[in-house]
Amino acid sequence: MKENHLDFAPLSSDAQEAALVGYRRPCLWAFGGLVLGVLSFTAVYEQWLYLLPLLGLGCTGLAFWRLTRDETLTGHRAAWGGLVLACFWLAAAPAHWLTMRYLLRQEARQVAELWFDLLRQGQPHKAYQLTLHPKSRHPFDNEEALLEYYRKNPRQHALLWQYIGNVPQRPFQPEGPNLIRTLLALGDKAQIHYVGTEAHRRQDSTEEVLLVYGVSFPLHGQRTTFFVGLDMKRYLLEPDGKASWQIVQAQGGIHPKILDQIRNSSASERQTQ
Repeated sequence: MKENHLDFAPLSSDAQEAALVGYRRPCLWAFGGLVLGVLSFTAVYEQWLYLLPLLGLGCTGLAFWRLTRDETLTGHRAAWGGLVLACFWLAAAPAHWLTMRYLLRQEARQVAELWFDLLRQGQPHKAYQLTLHPKSRHPFDNEEALLEYYRKNPRQHALLWQYIGNVPQRPFQPEGPNLIRTLLALGDKAQIHYVGTEAHRRQDSTEEVLLVYGVSFPLHGQRTTFFVGLDMKRYLLEPDGKASWQIVQAQGGIHPKILDQIRNSSASERQTQ
């Protein structure tokens, strides 16, 4: 019986290299870095998600290290893609966060300065509406409608008088300074200027900003200034998600921390000079 012999033709070097490429193993670090790079866009929503682009950079760096030392691995394109995405969102996320903080503070300043202007113009019944929650606030663009609202709501009318400071004092109780009455009394003589933002916090969808303003006015021929702190909150109202601000608290006669920061920075600059 005749035996059958199998003849194997030798492959050329190019064919052998092509065959080896087909058997290369994927580098898991490279593809992991690509996945993290794709998910890095979520860093614009929460600060703790900055970890994603950082982890993506770590994975792609380790992937390049493995790829240069093991020719049987593949994943250069995935590693480069993950590196580009991680670097982009690592720079874009803080820029987006700083821009949003700046825009939110500008919004808060517009509402705060409107509140000051209403008091300087002798319209506390309108300024008081800015201190209420947006859902319970009455529009104040119509003067007659707003006054009719106070007439039909004795409780709101009483709260308005209390807000202005027209409440009976207890016996032997000294009358303390009232910020609203002070601003109403100063009127146009008061000059309002923005000093700075001492705090900016976020909880869920609510933003809270603490603004500091200086109120300057002439007193006995000299310019006198006191500082006012406004605690403001920004709400997203359902169902359309419209944003609205509320002046939660206004306090006069405060000592702003930001002034201490300015003085300390100025003193350090003089020392360096």
